[in-house]
Amino acid sequence: MSCMSVCCPLIIAGVLRGRAMLQALPCIVAAQALDPEPGSRVLDMCAGPGGKTTMLAQIMSDSGQVIALDRTQAKVQDVRQLAADMGLKSVTALVADATQLYQQHRLQAQQSDHCKGQQQQQHHHHMLIAAAASTSRLQHKQQLSGPQHDRESRFQREHRKGALAIGTAVTHLDHTSAAAPASSSNEQDNLVSKASLPSEAAALLQPASFDYVLLDAPCSALGLRPRLLMDWKLPTLQMLAAYQRALLHSAVHVLKPGGHLIYCTCTINPGENEENVRYVLDKWPQMRLVEQPLKLAGSGLVDPERWLTPAEAALVQRFDPCDPEDTIGFFIAKFVKLKPTVKS
Repeated sequence: MSCMSVCCPLIIAGVLRGRAMLQALPCIVAAQALDPEPGSRVLDMCAGPGGKTTMLAQIMSDSGQVIALDRTQAKVQDVRQLAADMGLKSVTALVADATQLYQQHRLQAQQSDHCKGQQQQQHHHHMLIAAAASTSRLQHKQQLSGPQHDRESRFQREHRKGALAIGTAVTHLDHTSAAAPASSSNEQDNLVSKASLPSEAAALLQPASFDYVLLDAPCSALGLRPRLLMDWKLPTLQMLAAYQRALLHSAVHVLKPGGHLIYCTCTINPGENEENVRYVLDKWPQMRLVEQPLKLAGSGLVDPERWLTPAEAALVQRFDPCDPEDTIGFFIAKFVKLKPTVKS
């Protein structure tokens, strides 16, 4: 049975459960902007309570597969219940930390490289024993004794520092598991333990396996109303942006070449919106902003150095709570992945 997203007191009272639900206009636009085709494979990375998840399934005529993730069991249960109320069969809701989609596969790759390194060391060790020249033997040993994982790119350092800061300042966002590559086997084992996805989720969440990804990221919620008191400090807002970038790493990682990504928030903070779009465009040249099929809001903020160029700003949507449309503050950007991304 189809479910309409409309505003009605009867919905609040639960009278029309399974027939209609309340949903803010920008949330509807975000799902419509992704516009998944029937039969596609879709990932909703931060799905609770399930309004956008179920709308995506409806857009696809309940065909294909919609994987919905959330960190908490209660929210996952909400998604499952809402999908059941609407009679949707294509939705699979799982408990998982979406930041770990990238971390899990990165650490697995590191483990594989680490094992290969150990095998190479053993092979060279036997060769050295048989070698006649002691000088050559010493040189090889020096080469093999260096640390395997002590080098980080600039982006990895930024990612690690932001993740550690979030774990300190925003305690409900447990992101300390997104640390840098470990330099010892014990440290690496600890990282793998923290970053491991549930087995059911890991089997479904492979690299470059989704046609569409929706990332409605946890944010400062500065666009919600009414809001009588707001005690966010600038450092905490910056830490939230770092957390969102960790999620964007995962989103790009699991998206197929040719696939589409929607990044959206319910905040008006450009550090969580335009600045994160700039981050994606600069870090992954394979990602490109594209026009959205449904645009009801204004353009993004322009600052070619920190945020967006005029052409880029015209492709995103920024709902302003002070605009005549009388909506919550909301931001939507749509990307296409042109080709595979290199290991990052």
